[in-house]
Amino acid sequence: MQTEHERELARQPAQLQATEMEAIRPLAKDVPALWNAPTTTATDRQMIARLMLERVAVPVETNSEHVELTCN
Repeated sequence: MQTEHERELARQPAQLQATEMEAIRPLAKDVPALWNAPTTTATDRQMIARLMLERVAVPVETNSEHVELTCN
């Protein structure tokens, strides 16, 4: 039977190997190229956006159709 600690460890993402980190570094420096690459799928773009966005705010003016979108 697994302990709570072992279950928590199993839920953690795997650690990247050094070769994987080296492959990611150039991509992280040029996100637009990664975003626009022909091999990047819609699902990949959704994941990129989720990783890069910390907060999205959408305040709406009362009795108005005016909306202001702020992405951090």
